[in-house]
Amino acid sequence: MATRPSAYPQWTQGLSTQITQPPTDIWQQGYTPSQSPIPDYDNWLLYTINEWIEWFDQQVYSPNTVATITGNTTGAQPVTTYFCNVTSAGFNFTFPASASNAGYKVTLKNASFGSSNVVNLLPTGSDTLEGASSDTLVAGDSKTYQADGNGNWFLVGAE
Repeated sequence: MATRPSAYPQWTQGLSTQITQPPTDIWQQGYTPSQSPIPDYDNWLLYTINEWIEWFDQQVYSPNTVATITGNTTGAQPVTTYFCNVTSAGFNFTFPASASNAGYKVTLKNASFGSSNVVNLLPTGSDTLEGASSDTLVAGDSKTYQADGNGNWFLVGAE
């Protein structure tokens, strides 16, 4: 098995004067045998590949960030898991706007076993949670929602 490289294949380091996006015909067909590669197009390709590698790396290797909350909270990246302590009182958790958080997953756990207090899950503005205007976490419940970027948070996991 190959080892994970320790550095990204940075190319041109964002020098925009040396990066030119190729026209569509070159994207679709590539260079013909009689054409010489154009360095600025190659720079664009290698720079874009590096950007994608860094983005994927952040998605795959970013550690989950955990927070314990005890009162009204609005979710925010990079936190991906919230342990909700409602021993003293229930409270509201408000999801951030779906439109600016496409793909963001949030897991919430009501970690107060034996308590009758609940966590009210609320979307921001006109966003919805599985098409609804709210949801609830009772003692022991765990739910994972993911933003679609279009005003919706979808339930992608529950216990």
